[in-house]
Amino acid sequence: MIRQVLNIAKKEFILLRRDRKMYPILFIAPIVQLILFGYAATFDVKNVPVAVYSNDNGSIARRYLEMFTASENFVITQNASNINELEKAIISGPAKLGVVIPSDFSKNIRRGKTGAVQFLVDGADSNTGIIVLNYAKAITQAFNEETATTLNSWKRRAMHLLFPRIAFDPRIRVLYNPELRSADFMLPGVVVIVLFVTTTILTAMSIVKEKELGTMEQIIVTPLKPAEVIAGKLLPFIIIGFLELGIVLSAGATIFNVSVKGSVPLLFCLSGIFILTTLGLGIFISTITHTQQQSMTMAFFIIVPMVLLSGFIYPIKNMPEAIQYLTFVIPLRYFLVIIRGIFLKGAGIGVLWDEALILLIIGLFIISVSILRFNKRLA
Repeated sequence: MIRQVLNIAKKEFILLRRDRKMYPILFIAPIVQLILFGYAATFDVKNVPVAVYSNDNGSIARRYLEMFTASENFVITQNASNINELEKAIISGPAKLGVVIPSDFSKNIRRGKTGAVQFLVDGADSNTGIIVLNYAKAITQAFNEETATTLNSWKRRAMHLLFPRIAFDPRIRVLYNPELRSADFMLPGVVVIVLFVTTTILTAMSIVKEKELGTMEQIIVTPLKPAEVIAGKLLPFIIIGFLELGIVLSAGATIFNVSVKGSVPLLFCLSGIFILTTLGLGIFISTITHTQQQSMTMAFFIIVPMVLLSGFIYPIKNMPEAIQYLTFVIPLRYFLVIIRGIFLKGAGIGVLWDEALILLIIGLFIISVSILRFNKRLA
């Protein structure tokens, strides 16, 4: 049996070697996807253009604006002469953030009162707007802390003597991704997408190609059992899946300096469970399509919703409750938790065993149903 499986696998490798058009898909596309997601698909927002309308020329107001210019997140591109000009700058697009400082800003702070500042944020892009607003709040918080320690007005001293407060100094430490780089977050997801897309499509197209060429009937009339046919045809794609994983890991460490913090053997082992589900999905697609074009269309019809609902880009907890229940049957959801845990946190099987078990159950179910359908077609 093993010899017959290896013979079919050898045949598949020969077909793949002759199909030179597949080489860019197998070896260049993963690196291109890695670069695109690492550089272009980023959640980092830098050099945000800011328009300022300030009625206060005091030193405190100037210091507040200096903190915006000192940050790499903001660039003051316009000093508006009135509020209408400021709003026009945001409407027309040059500015993403407007800062309005009233005339009594510095005076109120010197007197120990609250200095009011207004932010006008471009909410057309809600995600960017929220990030920009959080950056502005962080600068304001830093300004408040600096002002509280440098101002020595008699009112502050008197208030402190009359109503002493317990001071605290919060120390914040970001774990696992200290620089909050998007590349560190995106790279594990790219590994999942590359494995998912490549192995699913290649498996489905390989089997459908046999139908188009008429060679599937030749295989059926041979003494080979359906299980041997399936094992022989899937073996090359299992090897290709692990090869793709190695390529993306090596490219990620070289290009983005993002390496695996956990166990690499554990990562490959659990990736094998995930590949089991993708191969089963590819077999299933091959049983409901008859041409390679149909196979590609059906594959993307299934792949795109799974990627969107997996938590790769959008947090699952932010989705409607009904959609959240739907994500429980998507294997990408569990593999993303596994690969980000190993990649970024160095987590072991003691932490990830529940996701791995659910992924294994889903994988066995998918591939069992797919093989039963495939065997029925061969019978």
